[in-house]
Amino acid sequence: DLTEAKSCSPQKRCDGGPDGAEGLSPQPRASRARTEPLGGAPGQFSPAVGSRSGAHRDAPPQRGDEFNVGSPSKRSRNVGSPRSAAYLVDKDDVLDQHVGYYLRHHPEVRKQRAVVRMQPGLYEVDGREVQVEWQYAAEPGGQGFLVAVDGPLRQPFSDYMEGSEKNASYEGQDMGRSSLHEIPKDRRISFNDTHKVYSRLEAMKVAKEQALVREKAANLVKDGKEVPDDLMTKYARSLQVKLGINRQQKP
Repeated sequence: DLTEAKSCSPQKRCDGGPDGAEGLSPQPRASRARTEPLGGAPGQFSPAVGSRSGAHRDAPPQRGDEFNVGSPSKRSRNVGSPRSAAYLVDKDDVLDQHVGYYLRHHPEVRKQRAVVRMQPGLYEVDGREVQVEWQYAAEPGGQGFLVAVDGPLRQPFSDYMEGSEKNASYEGQDMGRSSLHEIPKDRRISFNDTHKVYSRLEAMKVAKEQALVREKAANLVKDGKEVPDDLMTKYARSLQVKLGINRQQKP
């Protein structure tokens, strides 16, 4: 029962199994099944929450397999490895064990994404630098979950890895929008970029940046001020930074 689950984090372990063995935190929600290790000895994992059988556990890791990478000097061992290969986890990094557990149970995502652990909490995903954090539960007794932070984008790790738009939030997105709503649509600033092709993640970033520019312009119009000519120039520069160098180099 999720309501009875104990609060866990990568730093705080929980009792797992009838013998009192310790393990990693349980799955935060049923919708994020198979993203995090459960109770048992290190390297052993239980079925996701809601499974009818709690007796099954994966075999303990053997030396050299995905859950027994070894020394910290091997933290970037996944560099250059094929996406079809098992993700090699740093056994001394509990957060990385959560990442490895997710990839292990989502082989289809693993095949589509190149993931490399650069240092604790910092990863390279398809060439982009991404921070991975632990989101603690908002309520006592609730379950935490992994979060990916890619520039201004903050999103549950599972949604980010799947390229979904679900549960995405952006830095500053809670800024007031009343000014924009008070400006007639024909007087709002527009962007001539319908011919451009963006990936799903890029499109989300572009939409956020444009929303901020529109809001800024709307505030100026509402106050009876002129919209500066360099507003779009600043927008273009900011967008280049948000999308990254790789995007800028594309024809």
